[in-house]
Amino acid sequence: MFMWLIHSILGYLWKLEVFLLPAQLILLGTYLGYRSIGPVLERGLKKRVSKDLVQLFIKILRAAIVVLGSVTALGTIGVDVTGLVASLGLGSFALAFALQDSLSNILSGVMILMYRPFVVGDVIKVLAFSGQVIDIDLRYTYIQT
Repeated sequence: MFMWLIHSILGYLWKLEVFLLPAQLILLGTYLGYRSIGPVLERGLKKRVSKDLVQLFIKILRAAIVVLGSVTALGTIGVDVTGLVASLGLGSFALAFALQDSLSNILSGVMILMYRPFVVGDVIKVLAFSGQVIDIDLRYTYIQT
């Protein structure tokens, strides 16, 4: 009786471990992707795009990798993720709609950092104002008049 109980418990644990192995591999791949995306993007984009923009891309991609890897691992072990995916989609839509003005400013800053119409040290004139560019950020361009 005791041996049958141990055998059934070990058999169940063996099946559970085999069942969880693909999810563990997915989470391992997620971790490796999370760790490697930063150096890869920094090496590839450091000459083309400013450092602030590269850091923004890294943060966004890391968050996407974690969410995608977690949802995939949950789906692999048998959890129904359709509701989770739908709620993530609706939640991100609602968040983007609520923050559309801020996101518009951030995307404008991204475009300035990507296309570099002016750099730090340039003298620019906007309507009746002119001055020297002191710093360029994602949200603001600082000008000393």
